[in-house]
Amino acid sequence: MANSKKDFNIVLKIFIDFINTLTEDQFSNLVNGSADIKYQDKGLDNDKKEIYTNILYKIAIEDNIEEKTKIIACSEELSTKSKLLEFCKYFKICYKSKDTIDIIIKNIIEFIDKNKESIIYKYSMAENLEENIDKIAQRLEEIMDIVEARSFMSKSKILENKSNLLKLSKKLNVFIDRDSTREIIVDNIIRSVVEAKIRSYTIRKKI
Repeated sequence: MANSKKDFNIVLKIFIDFINTLTEDQFSNLVNGSADIKYQDKGLDNDKKEIYTNILYKIAIEDNIEEKTKIIACSEELSTKSKLLEFCKYFKICYKSKDTIDIIIKNIIEFIDKNKESIIYKYSMAENLEENIDKIAQRLEEIMDIVEARSFMSKSKILENKSNLLKLSKKLNVFIDRDSTREIIVDNIIRSVVEAKIRSYTIRKKI
């Protein structure tokens, strides 16, 4: 565990900033023991997950061991030991913190070779999903009626999944709070894409 004064001050600032965001009731609950402070790992953002998945797939479809190693060595996202360990942690690839970079790379390649068929299949399914979300986004950008847009989204089997709705919102450049309910996400997409387009069209007609 880090114990330098600089590290301590960084953590202290994070704690103070957190305390300053609390309401009086929340602060009182902490003081009297009826609330806790919990550590939670932020995990990876979606962009990095996508990058990692692409790297995994590129290695899986490559047969030459030297080329597999080259893919890893040439990836900026895997350019240090800590980045390699993060990659391993995300895909649940066994590792030890004392392992050398060469051993970590060897473990990654062995894991991918062992799970090659599964990795390629999952990637293909994800590619098909991406294509379908592209088609849904394109259709929503064409619709000029709110009721029709809502009906179209409600009938889509793909959009029954909240994570797919979030992917659609990203595709349409609609900012969404990830903690929002499915209904709120749908409302925001329709408001940002269909309603905004109708307003813009109406204004142009008036002009």
